[in-house]
Amino acid sequence: MPEQRDILTASPEEISRLAFAEGPMKPKVDAAVRAAPAGA
Repeated sequence: MPEQRDILTASPEEISRLAFAEGPMKPKVDAAVRAAPAGA
């Protein structure tokens, strides 16, 4: 899924700006941000 690759390569700031970050995907987005290595 392209969305998953985008999450893995986006910065937390970019992720937080995505529209779905405030929708049903928010828990998964938050988890991805926490799990992402610093500077990823």
